[in-house]
Amino acid sequence: MSEVPLSYDVAQAKVNFNFPALEKQAIYTMTFIKKPQSTGAVDQNVQRQEITVNAGDGNEMTTNSNTLEGTVTQNVEKEIYASAFRASQFNTFAEKWAALGSGQDAFDVAKGNVAVIGKRMNIQESFDEYELVGKEGMEPLVRVAASPDNAWLKNIISPLLYDQYPYDKDIAIDWRKPDVLGVKPLKGVKLTNSIDIFKLTDANVTAGRVPATSGSVLIGYYLSYYVFWDYNDLLNKASAKYLNDWNSRPAGVKRLMADAGYTDLLEGNYPVDIKYTLPGAEKPNFTTQVSIKF
Repeated sequence: MSEVPLSYDVAQAKVNFNFPALEKQAIYTMTFIKKPQSTGAVDQNVQRQEITVNAGDGNEMTTNSNTLEGTVTQNVEKEIYASAFRASQFNTFAEKWAALGSGQDAFDVAKGNVAVIGKRMNIQESFDEYELVGKEGMEPLVRVAASPDNAWLKNIISPLLYDQYPYDKDIAIDWRKPDVLGVKPLKGVKLTNSIDIFKLTDANVTAGRVPATSGSVLIGYYLSYYVFWDYNDLLNKASAKYLNDWNSRPAGVKRLMADAGYTDLLEGNYPVDIKYTLPGAEKPNFTTQVSIKF
C-alpha cells in the first residue's frame, strides 16, 4: 500500500496528487481518505470525581461520579471515493497508439447505398470501457472526429448543405440531433474493438492482475451515411415549402434544389483526428491523425 497527500481544487472540482510508481498490467484500488488534522481522546470532555460516603459502623463506600462538560466533535478517517483500475502494459497512450501500426483500409456499404470506409489495425491491448464510451457522465478518453480538410466535404458537401445552414426555421435537420454529431456531422466516426468492450470484474480485482487482451480496432467513417440523410431531409423540406414559391427561396435553398443529386464519397484520403484526454484535463494529452484511403 502506498499513501500520498492530495488537495482538492473547489473551483475546478479537481483532485490533485502525484501517482506513485505503478507495476505494468497490475490492478490497483485507489481510495481517497479524509483524515483528521488532529485527534483527541474520545473521553476528553469527561470530568471524573470520587465521592466517599459514610455507611455507618465505621464503614465507608467510595463511588465514581462522571459528568460531561460541553460537546466534543470527534474527527475520524472517512473513505470518500474508491475505484479499481488496471495499469497498462504501455508507459503512455502515445506508445500504445504507436504499437497499432499503419493498419489496412476497409470499405462497406450502408443504408441508402452509400459508402462507409474505415481503418482496421491490430492492437496488443484492447481499449477499455473508459477509453471507448466513458462512464458515469464522463466523456470517452479516446475521441475521434473527421477532419473537415478533405476535398469531398470541403468543396462539395459543405457548400451544398452546411455553409449556409440553417436556411430558415422550417428547413432544419431533425431526423438526428445536430448537437450530438455536429451540424456538419464530423463526429460521425466511431472507434470500436473487435472484442467486447473490456472492463474490470470483481474477480479481476480480487486476482490483482489481468493480462492484456489483443485483437483489432476499427475506425469507422460513417459521414456519408449521415450526410446522405441530411441531404434528403433538407431537400424534402425545401421542396415542400418552396415548390410553388420559387422567388422567395433563400440562397441555400436555391442551391440545394438546383443540385443534380447526392454525391457520395470521392476517391481520395479522409483524415480522422484522434485525441486522448484524461479526466479534468483542459486540453488533449495526445493527438494524432489517421488517414483513410478510399
